[in-house]
Amino acid sequence: MRRYSHPLLVSDPGPRRPTPPLPVDRELPQLALILDGSRLATWLSDALSTPEIEARPRYIRYKPQNKAQILYDIALHDRWTSAVVTVAARRDLRKVLSNSEARSLVERARGRAAVPTPLMFLEDAQALIEWYPVNRLIPGLSADPSLLKQRLLERRRDLGEQREPAVLVYKPERRAVLRWGDCVVKTYARVPDFHRAIEGLSAAPAIPGVEAPSLVDRMPTERLTVQTLIAGDSLPDESQWRARLGEAIARVHRSALTHLAVTSEQEPEMARRTGAQLCLLLPGLGGRVRELLGKIDSATPGRDHLVPSHGDMHFDQALATESSIALLDFDHICMADPALDLATIAAHEIEQGGATLETARADLEDVLSGYGPCPPNLDWYLSVAILRVAAMPFRFLASDWPARVSRLIEDALTVLTA
Repeated sequence: MRRYSHPLLVSDPGPRRPTPPLPVDRELPQLALILDGSRLATWLSDALSTPEIEARPRYIRYKPQNKAQILYDIALHDRWTSAVVTVAARRDLRKVLSNSEARSLVERARGRAAVPTPLMFLEDAQALIEWYPVNRLIPGLSADPSLLKQRLLERRRDLGEQREPAVLVYKPERRAVLRWGDCVVKTYARVPDFHRAIEGLSAAPAIPGVEAPSLVDRMPTERLTVQTLIAGDSLPDESQWRARLGEAIARVHRSALTHLAVTSEQEPEMARRTGAQLCLLLPGLGGRVRELLGKIDSATPGRDHLVPSHGDMHFDQALATESSIALLDFDHICMADPALDLATIAAHEIEQGGATLETARADLEDVLSGYGPCPPNLDWYLSVAILRVAAMPFRFLASDWPARVSRLIEDALTVLTA
């Protein structure tokens, strides 16, 4: 079992990585320059009158011929921080600087950001820079930490000596995950995601035999939740622990949860969206992607048997605790085919952990030894799950992302043609 957490840690950016190959986009001609860390560092040094800035791109959300958002780790004043760099086609991003909501976020972030002006526009790059904690999509990042601290202390939480939460994961267009003492703070870009998270935090602790985080507090205006921190370690790379994970997933699937959103009907559409993006990123791969989508469409199973499901299960969503296994992050809780959670485990292991299709299937057999009989639609869901993660090597700017994307598409095809 080869596990790998995507490097979104602001405080520990790790070693510099080779520059990845990039698609040519006539509507965003500055894209390649924006993804050149040394070039961005030079522009920022000039704008801030600060020498010796280091900038490393970590993550990109990209809509061809439209816009790109890049998460950067940036070192200045002997401190690592993060910033979101946005470029857009046929839109003047300078106007954001005068937006009343954006100015409000800037005022809330003063004293916390690493720069005096945490929202700025770089003329040379034609790019908008949002320095942590400013993020127009995730206003909860700049929520007043003193107010949150007061609320949590009233709930008898132990926040330690930290003045504010520490960032664990930051996906600038989706959510941020932070830790503060014995709590995990999450804040979301989208209102539906916030409500789904509340649903998961309320429902998961009631699943018999499954340890899961529980809701401590919520701030709807900030789209922010606080949950209990569960102490534990990554699952050991042993078959018996994978079997225990299977047992825990089976308990979720057998639970009496009701009134959950149904996700199965979304799978083909989400697969088509990913396929369309891959065709734009790698036109030469288009034929294989279209072949895969055709096979997926022709074999789409019915929705005869849906069960309460985690919705985004993988090995890093489980912890070995003193008593058993804890399952984390029920943000995607839903009603789904029993195969969804199992297929998602294998797909994440192939993409994030670098496992082969064969080794991922072998590890999944260990999970099934604890789970029970293999669901009948597992191959279809595995193929779709692999396609859905196939864009991740590009999003995380892997230097070999074209080859990795191609391999994932071939794996997804193999599953449906075996």
